[in-house]
Amino acid sequence: MKIFVAILSGILLGWLGATTTSNVAVDQRKDVSHDNRDAKPVHISIITDIDRCMTRAFATRANLDRFVRFANMQKNHFDGTILNNGPSDLAFSLGDNIAHRLENCSTSATKDLNFVADAMKGLSMPMHYVLGDHDIDSDAETLSTWRRHTGRDETFYSFDHEDIHIIVLDTILGGQSILPCEKDPQCTQLLTEKANLKAILASDSKRKKSDTTKETVRKEKLGKKEILAHRARITSLELMIESHKKSATHLLSTDVRDHGMIGKSQLLWLAHDLATTPYEKILIFADHPLFPFTTTKKSYQIDDLEALTTILHDARDNGKEINTISGEAHTWSRKEIDGITYHVIDEFRSEEGTWAHAVWDNELTIYKVINDKIKTNLK
Repeated sequence: MKIFVAILSGILLGWLGATTTSNVAVDQRKDVSHDNRDAKPVHISIITDIDRCMTRAFATRANLDRFVRFANMQKNHFDGTILNNGPSDLAFSLGDNIAHRLENCSTSATKDLNFVADAMKGLSMPMHYVLGDHDIDSDAETLSTWRRHTGRDETFYSFDHEDIHIIVLDTILGGQSILPCEKDPQCTQLLTEKANLKAILASDSKRKKSDTTKETVRKEKLGKKEILAHRARITSLELMIESHKKSATHLLSTDVRDHGMIGKSQLLWLAHDLATTPYEKILIFADHPLFPFTTTKKSYQIDDLEALTTILHDARDNGKEINTISGEAHTWSRKEIDGITYHVIDEFRSEEGTWAHAVWDNELTIYKVINDKIKTNLK
């Protein structure tokens, strides 16, 4: 299995290049001790499936402010103890902040997303957003809107906090883009490179036709190998641009996003990320549950689940303690499968207000917060 990750990592470094560095915090690879006894307990407040829309009445500013107040100062007691005297270290929204494609909610989605983002500005700690299937519609511009309002360019990324390595996965688009190439930052780079190479070839051809001085032509003209290399690269760029177009069109399908996926490039990135982080505690956030999970309404099993599980098992075998936290399913769940613990958090509007509070000290414990009170830990 180590060979598998090594191969994936090698391919990743050569194929994804800039994507890898853009999705990883700058100081992520710092040298740390695995036995970090000085690390403080990490507190994380988690909300999911807000589904803000005028016709879905629970996500009012008053109710959202309840979550903000709790995250900013947890004084609620559980078994006679105070979880935290001060604010959480981090906050997470696990997706579906708004309700695209539900009832007539797509018509007010931009306003609704702005409403949620504005409420979360009251948090005294960073808020990290996970892309949910109702956060975007079958319109590429809705992804641009999500990026703008959440302040997050990437849909998958990682960073460190205390002694925990935190990963956010994109199970909606698989880390790919539904934006037209002209509006996607990475694809735009391909268009620019193609245009530059074409301009070089055109200029060289024009110079050869207009300049009759053999000595000048011999010094300035492109060699045959350079011309062939430029043409080959242009062909390669055209194939990548066409692939982006086909992929973006495919991802606009509601069924694809609803089912959930990881995708090849994100799997490669994840394998490399897990293989190179020095931290043993791994916390993964995603919209869809990352294990086969069935509720009374739906069965969840994302595409690429076998490849994802293989990567997680390899990290586990190399000493990583892995916990995943997901939303989407509108229920509570905790399952330990083959040494990896999978948590599912209930929707915001359940039982007059529901979210979760995670504490990772010696082990990760997730508490149910219902109607502003810590009720029990998730078992």
